[in-house]
Amino acid sequence: MKTSFWKLINRYKIEIPEIQRDYAQGRIDEKVNAIRKKFIEDLLACLFEDDKFLNLDFIFGQSISRQNIAEFEKHKYNLESMLNVLAKYSEETGISFEHQINPKPIDKNKEKVLIPIDGQQRLTTLFLLHLFFGARASKDTSLLNNFTYCTRKSSTQFIEKLIANKKILNQKTNKPSTNIKDEPWFFKSWTKDPTIQGMLVTLDEIARQTFYYEDNNFPEGWKNLITEDYKIFFNFFDIQEKNLNNDLYIKMNARGKPLSEFENFKAWLEKKWNNSSITPDDWKIKLDKEWMNLFWDTKDKISDIDTNYLNFFKIIALFRWIDKNNNIISSDAINEQNLAIIKKLRNNNYVPIEFYENNELFNDQDTIHFIFYILDCMSNEEHLMPEEEKFETIVNSIWHSPFYNESKGFRKTIFNSILDLNLTHLAFIYSVFRFLYLSNHQRLSDYSDLEKKNLTDWLRVSRNIIYNSRIDNEVPFVKAVNAIAELENNILNIKGHIKFTKDKNNQNRYDWISFFSTRQVNEEWIKSNLDPNFWEDSLIKAEDHIYFYGQIQFLLNLSVNAEDSELYNLEKFQYYLSKASQLFSKENLENNTLPIQRAFFAFDKSEELHWMRWHSNWRACFYSNNTPNSRIRDENWRNLFNKKTGILKDFLDSRSDFSFTYLMSYINDEKEKTNNWRFFILDNPDVLQHCGHNMIRFLGGNKEYTRLLEKTTAYSNQRDLKSYHLYLKFKYEEVLDISKERIKYCSVSHQGEVPFGIINGWYFNNQSYEIRFYFDVPNETFNKPYQVRFFHPDANNFNNYPNIIKKTLQEDFQFFNETDDYWYGLWKVEDTYEEAKNLIIDLCKALNKL
Repeated sequence: MKTSFWKLINRYKIEIPEIQRDYAQGRIDEKVNAIRKKFIEDLLACLFEDDKFLNLDFIFGQSISRQNIAEFEKHKYNLESMLNVLAKYSEETGISFEHQINPKPIDKNKEKVLIPIDGQQRLTTLFLLHLFFGARASKDTSLLNNFTYCTRKSSTQFIEKLIANKKILNQKTNKPSTNIKDEPWFFKSWTKDPTIQGMLVTLDEIARQTFYYEDNNFPEGWKNLITEDYKIFFNFFDIQEKNLNNDLYIKMNARGKPLSEFENFKAWLEKKWNNSSITPDDWKIKLDKEWMNLFWDTKDKISDIDTNYLNFFKIIALFRWIDKNNNIISSDAINEQNLAIIKKLRNNNYVPIEFYENNELFNDQDTIHFIFYILDCMSNEEHLMPEEEKFETIVNSIWHSPFYNESKGFRKTIFNSILDLNLTHLAFIYSVFRFLYLSNHQRLSDYSDLEKKNLTDWLRVSRNIIYNSRIDNEVPFVKAVNAIAELENNILNIKGHIKFTKDKNNQNRYDWISFFSTRQVNEEWIKSNLDPNFWEDSLIKAEDHIYFYGQIQFLLNLSVNAEDSELYNLEKFQYYLSKASQLFSKENLENNTLPIQRAFFAFDKSEELHWMRWHSNWRACFYSNNTPNSRIRDENWRNLFNKKTGILKDFLDSRSDFSFTYLMSYINDEKEKTNNWRFFILDNPDVLQHCGHNMIRFLGGNKEYTRLLEKTTAYSNQRDLKSYHLYLKFKYEEVLDISKERIKYCSVSHQGEVPFGIINGWYFNNQSYEIRFYFDVPNETFNKPYQVRFFHPDANNFNNYPNIIKKTLQEDFQFFNETDDYWYGLWKVEDTYEEAKNLIIDLCKALNKL
């Protein structure tokens, strides 16, 4: 039955029952704010625009009697308990179950009280709108007493008082809630009632939107609210009139669940493009069927489907928005407004419809066609279709580890977790979508063999340039998308475009694309000019290597013909690829003993340490095996590949086997031949674990005095290589009969300070003593580099030391007494590591006996 709020309240007394939720349209959060604002805008537009009407869809209710309510309250608790058990079971089995308990219908001749089953929120907002306009128009609103809330006693009382004191709404203000709260009839405790809070917020929104209305607008609005012409209407369904069972019943109400954000978005999109020539013609049907299945088939759980669907639309809208706007970046920066758009589209937070409208995100047919075209391409791939006929198969053959390490694959990633992708991954997804859209083929089976080859060429080239460029914030991301878009149809034959790009003098150009890493762009030009009949398999094998990440110029450099530096030798390329692949194997890269780094420490015996990356004359970095992004890769082994190819070549030429087993054997062999600072690194890789950024420092340029830096700065926490090695031996190799907890190491933060190891827990006459061991530049007092100290940390008076300590250390071990306030204690110095180690072992044994 088509009706209005005014007609309904003439016929029924409307009561929101205790079992219903509070009034939620007045909640304050971004999503509800947008819904409330738009809803009231739509309501007000209908009141003052002749050609506007608003259909609020269905509202369901149940007519009951007062007697039925009493009976209902008796049995409601037991029934609810039973239903809650059923609801829990349904949730565990993946079935959506919602219920509503209502009293039995009443006879037509009895008093009718309407209990809304679905429509509570809309009815409440309409009640507030009628009350506001009735008050401002000075009309009789006593009929509104037929509307009340029974969720809480405070809600019931507030509505009664508000209707009785409606004149408070006559005051011209955009925030009537303030005046209402100041009224003597308003209890302070009511502010804790969510329904009252929500009603006050909605009244404020109505007042804000009507603030500039003329006084005569309100009688006109009131007239249109109560008119028989139904400016604002809904279809009311009274269950009593459908002659349902007269006994107590359970209603499974699917409509009671609010529309999801995606459903609202879809309704807006359908309305927006309703009369447009969008292809495909059946796009509205596909939104709910074929395209919906893409998200259904890739879901983790049912509740994710709508969210994933909307996220897909948002990301493609982001791509297209960047395509359309060439002024997003100014002076290599993005203004706050544009940055906010990018961030808004890349997170799961609620996005109001007005955001899409204000930023024209779905306003052009090209964007809509782009989205629908991609959905069609992917939905055309049936489950039973051979794998070789699917776009996903080709993409997965190129977009895999190390570039993308998830096991989901292309299809599940874009339809299940596209928002989880970082900006680099998103740039690659754009490159895939761009090719599919421009190809004008919706099935892989429609591609010729040449077109399939062009597709794989583009995916490989775009992957290489994207993952070897620094796309770590929104600015390079926008530039990457723009650069790909600027290629236009050239991506459909990317190798031809790269190969034959010429400058104004008809010379070959390396800059066939903007923005991306010059090194990688140059490399792609070189590879495009190699004969694929001979080179392709080897190039693909090299590009797909776990560490090389598509950047293999160093291997090409190693394979240059001696006679002609512009020609490359395939046999030499394969030779160095084989060796480099084994050296940088997953086993070697992931082993925490750092076999590759230690092998280079063993191999490069030069004073200059050519293989390392130097920051200053005294500070140098060894390389990390981490590969999280292009910047990290460039700063580590790629520095060796691209800038120190000579020593890499020498190392690769020096042996035939680079397996982990062989490298460890090589390291151990070299260790036995080494008697300088390198020995300690070759002997125990754990000494390098303190180097959080792989940085070491040589004091005064003397490599025998090597500091292990926690960070890159000279003043970060640092440890001495040799004393730290000795500490690790004592703590973890059980050469001392002492608990590990007593063995510690003290780092320092300045090169002028000396780090040291500690062995504490020696107690004599209730006083604590400790051993400290240092490695430092000899001086007049301590004339040897290894220095061992025994002392009481809290007292520098040697005379207080027990006689047995003095005798043992001075007579048996020849310690000398140092009285300097800073260096006080008993000392002994040694020339070599072994001497210091043995001294400490023997001293600990002697002290244990004491």
